[in-house]
Amino acid sequence: MRSPIAGQGPGKKRCIAVLLASALALMGCDDTGSNTTAAGSNDSAPANNKENSSSSSASSPSAKKTQDAASLAELSKRYAGKDVTIIDASEIQLDGANAMVVTFSVPLDPNQDFSQFARLVDVKNGKLEGAWELSDNLMELRMRHLPPSRELQL
Repeated sequence: MRSPIAGQGPGKKRCIAVLLASALALMGCDDTGSNTTAAGSNDSAPANNKENSSSSSASSPSAKKTQDAASLAELSKRYAGKDVTIIDASEIQLDGANAMVVTFSVPLDPNQDFSQFARLVDVKNGKLEGAWELSDNLMELRMRHLPPSRELQL
């Protein structure tokens, strides 16, 4: 017995293969499995899901803190004995707004108050409002949302 596809031309075979692949891809994108369980459950089940998600989110910050502490210890060993110097200080665009970015030669401790060490001052109006934030690589301080057309002094 021959398959019904075997007697057809190469164009029809490709068309059928594309249709089957498309159907499989669309079935893989279907999210009805999670929707039917949520819709079919009673009101106590969502409460249990919320409790489970809050307990898992509560355990993940403690794991993240230990990982961060280990990575901070590793960074402090790697950069031990090196002086802290400013490599670059420039105004750039971050998320569509002006920001002052100060790049350092060594990673900074994320637990310190950066406003004690770095001040950004408008020459005409005085100190700018805002807080310094540390980048993910711990080597850049950023002050976001700077007013336009100002002469700034670091």
